[in-house]
Amino acid sequence: MIMLATIALAADTPDWHAAQARGFLKKGWIEDAEAEVAAGLVLDPHHLDLNALCVDLSRQRGDIDGAIACAAAGAAADSGDLDTRARLSQVEGWLRANFGWVDLAGPEGVVRARLDLVATSMQLDGELQVATSQAAARLAAGVRLPAHTALPIGDYTVLGVPVTVLAGQTRVVTLPTDRFVAAAGAGKRFELAIGVVAFSGYEFANQAPGLTAELAISAPAGPLRVGVGATWDLRAYSGVGLADATAPNTAGGVLRLGVPLEIGSTLSVTPAFALRGAMLPGLELACAETPPEYACAPGRAASNELPIYANGFGVAPLGELAVELHSGRVVLGLRGSVGHMFALLPDPGEVLTSNDGLVAWRSAPPMLEAGVYSVAGTIGLGW
Repeated sequence: MIMLATIALAADTPDWHAAQARGFLKKGWIEDAEAEVAAGLVLDPHHLDLNALCVDLSRQRGDIDGAIACAAAGAAADSGDLDTRARLSQVEGWLRANFGWVDLAGPEGVVRARLDLVATSMQLDGELQVATSQAAARLAAGVRLPAHTALPIGDYTVLGVPVTVLAGQTRVVTLPTDRFVAAAGAGKRFELAIGVVAFSGYEFANQAPGLTAELAISAPAGPLRVGVGATWDLRAYSGVGLADATAPNTAGGVLRLGVPLEIGSTLSVTPAFALRGAMLPGLELACAETPPEYACAPGRAASNELPIYANGFGVAPLGELAVELHSGRVVLGLRGSVGHMFALLPDPGEVLTSNDGLVAWRSAPPMLEAGVYSVAGTIGLGW
């Protein structure tokens, strides 16, 4: 028991974490080495070997702020190898002399963006070239704004806006709207969607798949994207004694709340919740005469019943998934949705019979239900 306790204590010391980190580095396990260094520095923030490892790991991944912090902590250590402390002090001075910082902000309302960084001055030092490439890759992949970025001293453009980075100084740059490239979940945009919508369920059995179109506007709200739009559907339905009919005047609206998730620099996936309302023409009811009105129920009318094709209003909560490709201000996408439609019928309704008599009818139930599915291609234009 004493031996086990001694081993457990030894496994939670800064020296033990440093040894583990070195072992992981030899095997090329960078993430494991970083985890050991972080755990050791919690125990002793000024541990010389751990800070030396932290500097090397931070420089490898382009974390200049982290490298400077670890170099300063190691150089200020009260004990340890004097040569190592001197080297860390030199590294800290070299980083501060060769790097500056840029705070990048976007137009109002933009919270995330992919930014194009280009070095316009020559960089001869290999490490500075690597650091510039790493920073450019991070910005191109998408960053949350405002973004704090360390860069080697020199001249750059960010989305074509010139920026000069000076040693040890921070430049604040607000990117203008006309130079801004919107990323997933960033920037306002108009959206047009055209696709097909279909229903399932006994109560919507006579409803055929139809074309659907949507014109919407959306904008970021923190990490979310909120949209509102108008819809128009070309519904088709069948009935007793009549060919397939269409009802083009089926307008509606939609509210949408999504969470854009970036995949690489140009692709995004957006799961969303939507609430859609629309007119629903041609809902088939079979009605039996029970003076002074007709009693109706969903379904195909028998020979002794009166078929009625009612105009209802439907509301559908939908789960959606959109895949989008971003190219500048243009966004192309494919969106699928699945939900449940609740259709409200007039209560009571009126119908004109074959003898030109106007009679009333009631439906039981007064609300019909069905599954609803759609797929649509989308195109968006940001501004």
